[in-house]
Amino acid sequence: EAVGKEVAKLVDHVIVCKESEELGDIQARIFQYHFYQWLFRGATILNSFEHAKESIHKRADSLAEHYKNMINNYNIKGENETAALDMINEYVKSMRNEAEKYVLIPADGEHNVKFRFVECKLRG
Repeated sequence: EAVGKEVAKLVDHVIVCKESEELGDIQARIFQYHFYQWLFRGATILNSFEHAKESIHKRADSLAEHYKNMINNYNIKGENETAALDMINEYVKSMRNEAEKYVLIPADGEHNVKFRFVECKLRG
C-alpha cells in the first residue's frame, strides 16, 4: 500500500493490496478478469473496482452452494456433515475477506470516471 501511495502521486487511479496482506491467486485472477471486463465495457473505474470485488463474493457463494449440494447428494450426515459445513463456511469467509484486501487509491480521488484509451504509436 505504501508503494501504491507513491505511485498515486503520479497517476490518478491505483489498485493496491492492504499493507502486510497477501492476495490469493484464484481471487486475484477473479478480480483482475472482472475488473477489466467491466472497464473495457465502459464502466467507470470505481464501478469496475466494486464489481470486481463483488465477483469474488459471488464466486464464494457459488462454491459454497456447489459444495453444500455435494454434501446432500452424497447423503453426508451427522458429525461429517457438520465438519464439512464448517470447512465450507470458513473457506467462504476467507474468500470474502480476500475481496476486502483490495484498495483503490488515492482514497479521496475521483474514481467515478471512465478509463480513457490512448492510442500509442511506436517510433521508428
